[in-house]
Amino acid sequence: NGLTLDNIRLYTVVNDVQLLGIAAPSAVGCALGSSESLSIVVRNGYHQPLDNVTAFFRLDSGAVQTAVLPTIQPKDTLVFTFPQTLDLSALGAHMLDVWLAANGDTYTANDSILGFVVRSQPLFTSFPYLEQFEQNDGYWYTGGRNSSWEYGTPASVKISRAASGTKVWKTNLKGYYNSSEVSYLYSPCFNLSGLRDPMLSFSLALDIEHCDDQPCDAAFIEYSVDGGAWQKLGKHGEGTNWYNTDRDVWSVEGFTRWHVTSIPLPAADNLRLRLVLNTDIGVNLEGVAVDDIHIFDRARSIYEGVNTGIVNGALTPNQWTDFTADDRWLAQMRPPDGQAAPGSAAVSLYRHDRFFHEQANQYFFPVN
Repeated sequence: NGLTLDNIRLYTVVNDVQLLGIAAPSAVGCALGSSESLSIVVRNGYHQPLDNVTAFFRLDSGAVQTAVLPTIQPKDTLVFTFPQTLDLSALGAHMLDVWLAANGDTYTANDSILGFVVRSQPLFTSFPYLEQFEQNDGYWYTGGRNSSWEYGTPASVKISRAASGTKVWKTNLKGYYNSSEVSYLYSPCFNLSGLRDPMLSFSLALDIEHCDDQPCDAAFIEYSVDGGAWQKLGKHGEGTNWYNTDRDVWSVEGFTRWHVTSIPLPAADNLRLRLVLNTDIGVNLEGVAVDDIHIFDRARSIYEGVNTGIVNGALTPNQWTDFTADDRWLAQMRPPDGQAAPGSAAVSLYRHDRFFHEQANQYFFPVN
């Protein structure tokens, strides 16, 4: 039916003060504290100086705080920092409202920013990090356009259980992802500067539409360092089970068996990750599910020698214990958090390349 225009009006605005943006804090912060600064960008849209402009803010439905801005020169812009601070120490999303008031302002539609979400994310500095999503969502969160990401127990036809436990992050726990979806699953923050060879590993299940000539729908991982631009992590042929196409994306239908994928990470002071799903209009499938996200230091390689004898180790509550041979890993063990350690454990390697051991009448995992 085309485009209809009506009631067009041109008029002169008087005493127009404009709230252009929030300079600080950013929408996502790592390890935020109880005294974070709030800075706003304000412009005088009028051709005369503006005095007695009042700024207001309210955090999480708390008390309204006020401050008077200095004189703003004609057509000038300034960054104003409130004398009051924000308590953003509680992890998760905080709701921030900011608005201005000026005597005789005849255009108020540009005076406020309401419902600005500030997300306070944990900064992990101790590794290995292992998130199995059994206690909560792990401070992973979703965003983007037409996002279908959900946290909980999967109940779709093909992806109907977690890799471990009962909880995962999945695109639509009970069905299919959305058309024209450009969605993101964001991680907490990680300080990997103390790791010699940081690695990312997680369990993955995939059911993404793939066309013969090119991916119709696709998923991939990106990373950001110190809040900078997002960059794609890894390429096809790198890591383990990392992307299945030359376009450096996952685009595969029916690969819903849980499998582990891994890739090296940059050793950054402040690293964030996000899993991206990009879909077209048309066929929608069950999408992507992730579980058991593991970030660790590959300080040693995996032992590749012959069978070992018994390797003993003392287990300590809330800590990982290495079991090694020739300074290479056989295993790492950690008692469940909050539980007393059993004292010691013993590990030995039996090398084989089959799933079934006839003499023991038992299944084994081949070394990998």
